[in-house]
Amino acid sequence: MGKWKDKAREELNEIVAAFAYKDYKQANPKPRYDKNGMIKRKPYTLSAETLAAEEVLSLTYNVETTKEEEERIKAYLLPFRLGTRKL
Repeated sequence: MGKWKDKAREELNEIVAAFAYKDYKQANPKPRYDKNGMIKRKPYTLSAETLAAEEVLSLTYNVETTKEEEERIKAYLLPFRLGTRKL
């Protein structure tokens, strides 16, 4: 497996985690507590942005990556690496 694939996988894991946390915080902005002192949480769904990042992440787990898949992974990560797209 190539070094670029390992690095891409790490970066995509961080991106997916940040997007999922953002989705969670959007559904649960302030913690609410029940009578036992436990935090009540509302269920939430992942945004299209998060699902797209997960799809690209799944491409990095293929044993044989085609040239098109490699280009798609690198194209998705480019704005994050350049700092033009924030998490």
